[in-house]
Amino acid sequence: QLSISYDGSLMVAGNEDEGDATIYLFSKDSSTPLWTFNTGAERIYCTSISPDGHFITASSQDTDNIIENIYYFRKTSSTPLYIVPTADQVYKALAMSDDGQYIFAGAYDSKRLYFLHYTKSFFLWNYEADDDILGVDLSADGKYIAASSQDDSVYFFDKDSGTPLWSYETTTGGPMQSVAVSADGEYIVAGSQDTKVYLFDKDSSTPLWSYSTGDDVYSVTISADGEYIAIGSEDDKVYLFDKDSSTPLWSYEIEGSVYLYTVDISADGKYIAVGSYDDKVYLFSKDSNTPLWSYGTGNNVRSVAISADGKYVAAGSEDDKVYTFKNNLASRPSIIPYGPSHDSDHYTQPTLRWFAGSDDRSNLKF
Repeated sequence: QLSISYDGSLMVAGNEDEGDATIYLFSKDSSTPLWTFNTGAERIYCTSISPDGHFITASSQDTDNIIENIYYFRKTSSTPLYIVPTADQVYKALAMSDDGQYIFAGAYDSKRLYFLHYTKSFFLWNYEADDDILGVDLSADGKYIAASSQDDSVYFFDKDSGTPLWSYETTTGGPMQSVAVSADGEYIVAGSQDTKVYLFDKDSSTPLWSYSTGDDVYSVTISADGEYIAIGSEDDKVYLFDKDSSTPLWSYEIEGSVYLYTVDISADGKYIAVGSYDDKVYLFSKDSNTPLWSYGTGNNVRSVAISADGKYVAAGSEDDKVYTFKNNLASRPSIIPYGPSHDSDHYTQPTLRWFAGSDDRSNLKF
């Protein structure tokens, strides 16, 4: 799991390594971590970094599924400002407001949603859904909060209350797998295993529209202004929509992918990053369904993130590596590998691969 700051200068990543799951903070200028924090857990489920890179949060699961923690850091130190433990939870969903003040977590085992302020090492409120929480997201200021659940529902909150402003349950049945909120909180997009993507306005639980892909929708993302929506579906396709129409602007099929678990979009909607189970990272422009480029890693790509300005893309692969790209320089990369050799039987330290090139695509500059 990984997240990237607004300008792409900082990236936080987490791995799975029984008893040694670690949180890593990287600068875009080096594959050597700025710092690491070994949680002693089994895996890092989620990470989030504020746009300015000053605040970092992450969630973990321990080996025995007994204690799960939320960690909160300043970028200047690998020592957490606090760790919030809760028994019998798995925080598979985590989001943070842009100023780092508010953290929203969804628990997989307990079906609960938790809201936290950075000055408090305890929860301001919590809400219990009817089934596991699969996704959460916040508006930029943390005022509005959305959650998707295994109970076929999406929930929408104001930060001041643990009572939902509204909720929506699919009529055809199917867990709500993922959810995303526009920066101003005006629009909410949700993807469901009923094969549909739904778009909502914050003032109503009635969808503005829905669209059926024909298979489960696992990942959704929305541009900061809410104008563009990208989704990944189990029909092996990535789709791009304008918020004003349920007809896709375009779609692109990744043959044999099986899963498109992860998509992300730049703040202005100009660029879309996709991670696929065909082992590749893809970058698209909103103006075409022809990829600007794709890059093959050594295994399934489970997580992608794109900087808000669209200049940098990061990806986490099951080959135990983290990859970082400048958005226009990955079609013919010069690759410099770093870190330990890959051992297929163990999870190892994430590794960055950097690509050199020039804006005019002709001369390499060092």
